[in-house]
Amino acid sequence: MPRSHICPSCLTELARIRAIPDEHYGLPIVVCPGCQLACVRTKHPDQQFWRVFRRTWVTIRLVIAKVILVILMSLLMWGLVYWSADLYTDYRGNFHFIDPFVSGHFETTLGAWGLPLAAIAIGCSIRLVFLHLRAWVPILMVLVLTAFFTTLDFTVGHLFNAIAQIGSFRSQIDIPSASEMILRGQFFAMLAGLAIIGLVPAVLLRRSVERSGAKRFRKIRKKLRKRRSHDD
Repeated sequence: MPRSHICPSCLTELARIRAIPDEHYGLPIVVCPGCQLACVRTKHPDQQFWRVFRRTWVTIRLVIAKVILVILMSLLMWGLVYWSADLYTDYRGNFHFIDPFVSGHFETTLGAWGLPLAAIAIGCSIRLVFLHLRAWVPILMVLVLTAFFTTLDFTVGHLFNAIAQIGSFRSQIDIPSASEMILRGQFFAMLAGLAIIGLVPAVLLRRSVERSGAKRFRKIRKKLRKRRSHDD
């Protein structure tokens, strides 16, 4: 049932008359058949307000969800850096990348294969979530936050030591050694490279994602056209 539209001059019901867009302003104009008054068919202010409110609220929730997702992905990458330290180093702290793959221990071999795949999956998924941005933007956000979390205890420890020296008291914070930070940097660089490699399958999956989104958009647009033609 079309929404009621009353002529402000003669009170004739104009709901069944189709609105014609104005040549200059594009406003939907309806000419009253009784008094020939031309009036603009506008949406109800309350309906328009709540429509804008719903759109804004959906946008805000989407932005918050994506920010939380970036933080979670960065924390996961941070965890993979620490897991790499336990997996790819021996008891002396030396880096060995090939040994876990041929160790013969099931859990170690599974972790050796699962860790690179997890880093690739992070790069692929973060790219698919931010298809509207350039490929390097979301992966850079994740890597910057991961670097921040990885070096947080080192920077905070030195900051507290500096405060302790100024305040003439003893700091109880354990700071990672320089060799440990270099080892973390190696693992971080390895995982960052794997995450960037994850952009390659994201390019292949992007077409299917955009295709499904285009189909959904066409369905929504078709429904809106039917609704508008029905209202007019």
